[in-house]
Amino acid sequence: MRSLLRKVLGNYLEYACGATMVVIVALVFLQVLNRYVFKGNIVWAQEVSNMTFVWMIFLGGAVGMKRNNHLAIDVFLAVLPPRIRRYWDAVVMMLVAVFLAAFVWIGGQFVEQSAQTISTYLNWPMVYVYGVLPLSGLIMLYYALKHALRRLEGREEAGRLLEV
Repeated sequence: MRSLLRKVLGNYLEYACGATMVVIVALVFLQVLNRYVFKGNIVWAQEVSNMTFVWMIFLGGAVGMKRNNHLAIDVFLAVLPPRIRRYWDAVVMMLVAVFLAAFVWIGGQFVEQSAQTISTYLNWPMVYVYGVLPLSGLIMLYYALKHALRRLEGREEAGRLLEV
């Protein structure tokens, strides 16, 4: 039971991304069906699908950071000795963590500044949309620091895990 709970919580980001994709596909299908079959229009569906798409993008970025699958150009690193490459990878990941810390801070300011903005059709506060910026930034920051420590310990290489 405990391992099942750990697996579910560990895969929460993937489940959230999958759920956003299901919502987007369902809403777009509903819009197309309503527009071309019933000759109607669902004004709120476009707004919800746009909001959901924003969440899917940023949570997907966090999944990429969790899985250590972000794009990396390592052609020059291939000629370095493994020990130096390991330290260099950790330094790069620490620089990514610094960027993500700034992203979280700026995202938080953006959420604060947009607190009074509301959506057009649903009249929802846009904080519900923009709140994903600092949230996903914090998640990515956690995984960036985790990957950097694992690289320093020699348990991980850029792009793949050596030990789970």
